[in-house]
Amino acid sequence: MLTWLQRDTFDFPPLEKAMREPNGLLAGGGDLSADRLIAAYRHGCFPWYQQGQPILWWSPFTFDQDFAAVIQACAEPRAYADGTWITGSMQAAYIELHARGFAHSVEVWDGDALVGGLYGLAMGQLFFFVLIDCQMPTEHLLSLGARSIARQTFADYLHKHLDGSHSADWSPRRV
Repeated sequence: MLTWLQRDTFDFPPLEKAMREPNGLLAGGGDLSADRLIAAYRHGCFPWYQQGQPILWWSPFTFDQDFAAVIQACAEPRAYADGTWITGSMQAAYIELHARGFAHSVEVWDGDALVGGLYGLAMGQLFFFVLIDCQMPTEHLLSLGARSIARQTFADYLHKHLDGSHSADWSPRRV
């Protein structure tokens, strides 16, 4: 049964209550105030609906539910590539990091099918993952806002933000 949100509170139902069909539908109603949008994204859901429909809130994704499937899917060679840098030994190493609480995954589902995701390491206040390969400051990357920083600047940033804890709490926060 769909939960209908009240305008006087920013509470969302637990993500586990998201419907399987349609996949990820969590709630309806509420409003699009800045405070509610912040609460929604912190909770792990977002608005998506058609003009003339009530506001619908969706959460078709999970955290740390199938790390191995995510890294395996990321490792599959693309049509334009002959191989992958995410080798079997690399996958095994990151699966071990996941077991130790350092590596995390975000999964996107269509029903029971994994259709997207990412993985990375959470340490201190930082999350490390590869979304865009920025090894070289190409003209294209610079046009997107990428910028080079000195190695020492990067090292200083790490020192400042790696506070000794190895992982943040990955459960949704309430506003």
